[in-house]
Amino acid sequence: MIGNGFSNLGKDEESTRSSVGKRKSKELKLDEIQKYFNFPIKEAAKGLRVGVTRLKKRCRELNISRWPHRKLSSIKHLISNVKKMGLKKEIMMLEEQKRLLEEVPNMEMTEQAKKLRQACFKATYKNKRSLAARA
Repeated sequence: MIGNGFSNLGKDEESTRSSVGKRKSKELKLDEIQKYFNFPIKEAAKGLRVGVTRLKKRCRELNISRWPHRKLSSIKHLISNVKKMGLKKEIMMLEEQKRLLEEVPNMEMTEQAKKLRQACFKATYKNKRSLAARA
């Protein structure tokens, strides 16, 4: 205690006390963060009990430049569309792409997956357009 009634806290004690209930970003391991890739970053931060800024900072330290939620949801949606078409080979390729993306979030989609996604978008657009023309 200092004479004015305040305790003389060290930096470690002070930082621990100010962040009661919150975690330090250095405590976040890659495998912990990977569990939340399927969620938007705000939900992931809430689940990990850190702020969004702190989560982004830790991701940058782990060489994750962008939060992969949207890319993963795009691949999931593409898989469901391809399943409707019954293309088994492409489904296997997309499942592998999804698995790799969960492990290495900075990975780009393969050209084959990009072309398949474009073909699905085009087919969906044509179906909507033909339904609108009938009405």
